[in-house]
Amino acid sequence: MLRQNKGKFLISSAVILLPILAGLFLWQKLPEEVATHFNFRGEADGWSSRTFGVFGLPLILLGAHLFCIILTSVDPKSKNIGSKPISLLFWLMPAVSLVMNGALYAYALGMQIGIGTVCMLLLGAMCIVLGNYLPKVRQNYSFGVKVSWALDDPENWAATQRVGGWSLVIGGLILLATAFWPNLWIILFTVLLSSLAPVVYSFCYYKRHRKERDL
Repeated sequence: MLRQNKGKFLISSAVILLPILAGLFLWQKLPEEVATHFNFRGEADGWSSRTFGVFGLPLILLGAHLFCIILTSVDPKSKNIGSKPISLLFWLMPAVSLVMNGALYAYALGMQIGIGTVCMLLLGAMCIVLGNYLPKVRQNYSFGVKVSWALDDPENWAATQRVGGWSLVIGGLILLATAFWPNLWIILFTVLLSSLAPVVYSFCYYKRHRKERDL
């Protein structure tokens, strides 16, 4: 997979690192310490050096990007993922890098920006996009709701990914609708909905169809 998408990998990795160039350009305007951690109300509660503020997050995201790409590349069923979800995989971290580093720079320069709102808008949009792609993905080991019952049964897999897709879209819409009122409980509810609903459904599907086969 990586061999066929070498150009896309190099370009997406470069985009992840673009905020470093922006940080170097703004270096003299940035304070010696920049906020790098925020609570769920969007209030800064952790600071780091300017050097870490400029280089830290892009490099961390680049590492996560490499991990996801390599994990998918060694998947023996990676061809089942499909070209569009693969493209999404390549451009997910670049989008996070541009949005989050841009927000951190804006906050460091004194602009009135709600980091919590930015995070919820970004997360909500990501959930909706992922939710739309998920039902199109066939069985694989690196993308989708990968529980054993779904991996063993193509029909269970397809049904589980549909439920997972709907759960992500609904969760994403909730995050977008409440983005200007960031709340820990809303985020936890969305995470639980998106992660547990398809797993529970997949298990129930497995139990129901196993009983039918036993009759």
